[in-house]
Amino acid sequence: MDKDDQNDIVFKSPESLQQVVNVINEAAFALNDKDRTIEKKYNL
Repeated sequence: MDKDDQNDIVFKSPESLQQVVNVINEAAFALNDKDRTIEKKYNL
């Protein structure tokens, strides 16, 4: 994706953006939790 194309990303509704919000929230939580591992999160 070109830098110019980044401004063309449009979400059709707030619901379509929710997955992005979920990923960002999960990443923020994980950054602040030093004991968190992939194994604990996904029971691997």
